[in-house]
Amino acid sequence: MLSPADAELVRRDPAVPGLGVLLDDDAVRQFVGAPVVRRYLRYKPGTSCVLGATAELDSRVLDIFLTAYDGVGAVKVEKMSDEAPPGSMLASEAARGLAAATAAADRDLPFLAVLDDPRRRRRALRQLMPDLRHVRSARLSTLSYKPMRRWVGLLQPIKGPAVVLRAYRPADAARAAAAVRGLAKGAPRTPHLLADDPALGVLAVEYLPGRTLDEMLEHGAASATVLADSGRALAALHQRSVAGLPVHAPGAAAAAVRAAAQQVGVVLPELARAATQLGNDVAGRLARLPVEPAVVVHGDFSTDQVVVTGTDSADRRDRVALLDLDRAAQGDAATDLASLFAALVAGDVIRGGRGGPPPHEVLQRVREGYVTERSVPAPEAVTVHAAALLLRRVVEPFRQCAPQWTRRASALFDAAVEVGTLGVEAPLTLRAGPPPMGPRARAGPTDVDPLAVSPADLLANLLGEPLTVELLKDKPGRRRTSRATGPAGTAIVKVYASDRAPVVAARVGAVHHKAAEPVLPRVLLCDEARHVVVLTDVPGVPYSEALLAGDQAASARVGRALGAWHAAHRGRVPAELRAHTVDREIATLLQRAASAPAAIGDAVRRAVPSLSEPWKAVTVVHRDLYEKQIVLGGRVGLLDLDDAAAGPAELDLGNLLAHLRLLSRRSGLDLTGAVATLLAGYADVAPVDSPLLRRCEALSRLRLACLHRDESLLDAAGDLFIGM
Repeated sequence: MLSPADAELVRRDPAVPGLGVLLDDDAVRQFVGAPVVRRYLRYKPGTSCVLGATAELDSRVLDIFLTAYDGVGAVKVEKMSDEAPPGSMLASEAARGLAAATAAADRDLPFLAVLDDPRRRRRALRQLMPDLRHVRSARLSTLSYKPMRRWVGLLQPIKGPAVVLRAYRPADAARAAAAVRGLAKGAPRTPHLLADDPALGVLAVEYLPGRTLDEMLEHGAASATVLADSGRALAALHQRSVAGLPVHAPGAAAAAVRAAAQQVGVVLPELARAATQLGNDVAGRLARLPVEPAVVVHGDFSTDQVVVTGTDSADRRDRVALLDLDRAAQGDAATDLASLFAALVAGDVIRGGRGGPPPHEVLQRVREGYVTERSVPAPEAVTVHAAALLLRRVVEPFRQCAPQWTRRASALFDAAVEVGTLGVEAPLTLRAGPPPMGPRARAGPTDVDPLAVSPADLLANLLGEPLTVELLKDKPGRRRTSRATGPAGTAIVKVYASDRAPVVAARVGAVHHKAAEPVLPRVLLCDEARHVVVLTDVPGVPYSEALLAGDQAASARVGRALGAWHAAHRGRVPAELRAHTVDREIATLLQRAASAPAAIGDAVRRAVPSLSEPWKAVTVVHRDLYEKQIVLGGRVGLLDLDDAAAGPAELDLGNLLAHLRLLSRRSGLDLTGAVATLLAGYADVAPVDSPLLRRCEALSRLRLACLHRDESLLDAAGDLFIGM
């Protein structure tokens, strides 16, 4: 269903009759005839709209794109259908200028058609990288896809280093290759160009393992030293001399910010006048900045473009590498520091909050390292460029198909206004950091971090007073879970930094069933503006206590309850639940492996190909099921259904078995009998696909090996406790 803002956008642009389909999750799903996740929009008012997405087709998750054209759409759709590779067209409707196809039909990125055919792929990889035989049959996963512009993927072989593939329009590939090639010869460390094919528009680039600075900040692992080393790496880049890079003309930034202001007015008409004024003000300040000597700039510098390799070296700069330099150019050094700040602010707004220090503190620590290598750009230049880049990012929530994008866009606009009005000597900061949702969406006390505001008034209305609150779990910057008790009863209270509250409420409401067990929490209240969900308390003691006490009957009860839940939803998965595919599971696993010890990471990558066979999303799954998420009282209950999804029942069973192995190792208890009893109880109620269960358990065990850095959990091929 279209949101009010999207519906209004469709109403204002009748020239693109299919626009309403591309903006509506349900309409896209119906048009394609499969589950679809919208990921990226490119909209030209009165002309066209392009949507990048992923779709679950034949138990595989594929990159797809949809197009909606203006009055000449029928001709374009017909041409697209005629030229698309066999089997790549998914749907078309000439009357509305609508078409949907797999990425293989993307004529602007010809390499994607090659990737779609296994034989052509192997032949192309052999010709592209004749010396790298190990990558020809490697697992290929998409990292990003912007239809008709760029695709980035990762080749993960069983043995040997991974390779990044980057597909461009052929006309753009030569410039990107020249930038990567030219920058790989000195400090800072950047990926080497392994090969390129200008005709196909593809680059094969070295994969640099490690943790991105973005990930380290999110998990509180980015020390002041790492941030300073990142600043030193950026300074080293600014001191390079590379011929042939494009030049950012002094007036280009001013023109871009005025164009961005017009885009804001298109998607958010209520901000049109204010955006135009801000754009003109910032453009004027940009034009008045002193012209500095041009240096080599990254062009899109952000924390996810910095990777900490962990290399032990006498020169700490070797620990930090810079990625994605295909936009490198000659320009003002201030733009990279401004880009870092703007990207941090935008990330906080679009993703709904991030752990670690606020953007201005990250920038300051990066500058502290930068200044040890070269003079820092003038604060006024960094501030003005930051305001310009924030204004240019205002429409990103719309482009990224973010939920409640209007609120996020408004929050970004507020940040741009605040930075754009800072004086020459004022430090680059925001008063309270960007809120997960903009002030226009909230009022009064909720104009601050939702985690900093007590929901006591909401709870008092539900449970009465006096009220006691017990903290159960706290993930700083992400989520807080408490148990509240009042005269009217007890409830579980979840407060999110992000906008997850309505999503979680919808999932919890969708997974209920008519069987007596398991007992599931029910939603008592969802306050979207306050980021709060209140759920009924599910009484009982954790299943782990029964296991440690040797209670075999408890395992039988748990098995039967899980089987009943899965059986109740088999073939009747609620529409609110997103399919959890094997590709998503493996993508998460590989992400964990990237930051695991080398031996564990290598073992995971070797195991992945044998675990990658697609599965069907036939029922509801908990997705994070382990012994403490199951409680035993008068009835068996399940807790924490935040990540409930559609998937195979074996995914939950496999996750539980992997955790029981970990519990057995840590407690020293033999849980073989408990596992056998649990599986027997489950099989009394619902079928079990034994090979799939082994595979799901192996995937979970590998993930736990990464998380706990425990090599003893790496036996991904064997059974956990018993042969099945």
